[in-house]
Amino acid sequence: MKDVIVLGGGPAGISAAIYAKRAGADVLVIDGGSSALLKAKAIQNYYGFESISGEDLINRGVEQYKKLGGEFLRGEVLQIKNDFDAHTYIVELKDKSFEAKAIILALGAGKTVDGLAPFENANVSYCAICDGFFFTGRDVCVIGDGEFALSEAEELAKNAKTVYLISKNAPKTQKMSKNIKIISKNIVGFNGKDMLEEVVFEDETIKVDGAFVALGSLSSFEIAKQLGLITNGNAIEVDKNQMTNLAGAFACGDCVGGLLQVSKAVGEGAVAGIEAVRYVKMIDGKD
Repeated sequence: MKDVIVLGGGPAGISAAIYAKRAGADVLVIDGGSSALLKAKAIQNYYGFESISGEDLINRGVEQYKKLGGEFLRGEVLQIKNDFDAHTYIVELKDKSFEAKAIILALGAGKTVDGLAPFENANVSYCAICDGFFFTGRDVCVIGDGEFALSEAEELAKNAKTVYLISKNAPKTQKMSKNIKIISKNIVGFNGKDMLEEVVFEDETIKVDGAFVALGSLSSFEIAKQLGLITNGNAIEVDKNQMTNLAGAFACGDCVGGLLQVSKAVGEGAVAGIEAVRYVKMIDGKD
């Protein structure tokens, strides 16, 4: 049992972890290693650095956190559950799981698929656990790569007739459900009137009753959908303390929208880290 689990090892997440650790909390950072900042060749507008690469800035922050004794884990989060009775969150990876009294979401902005926007309020979803039941006996597709996409496909396979996993890099496994079919082709478009009806490839078109987006690793936006957090577009809504509508769940950085800058992410992370520890002390009866 951890006091605080931080999801994301970028500036927002590590800033939150540093402040939480310095406040005496037992902190675990889980990072999938996919921060958009890693691609930045030179950052020249961040306080104290005339110029620094995104990768170097991230590495410095992680090392600073580790020197405080903080625990850091590379891994892909597949699912998060909320145990309301125990006031805990369960974070599930492929081969292990962790519990925490508070979580901080800092996995960056949500990912979208070009052409799906017109159907996002109809039959396009970002959470198989949340919406899979509505597609019982139907044909659906999962668009994405990696373990997260496979996890979503397996969840849907419990109720759906057929699950098309549209993926160029689907994990190779002998344990895949029989009603999951892998399509390793490029999508060229989508058809439908009020709802998504077809996925178009260069050489064929398949009919679907719904689509689930699972690009790369689980994002903060997809976690928000799993937990029932209030969102505005792709941004998670938070209060002045970076807390979401769910007690003990905080969010900071690009996933809450606004200015997509390192300075903002670091500041929000600091607030989230402090307030997460304050929340943990409150439920422990220490504050």
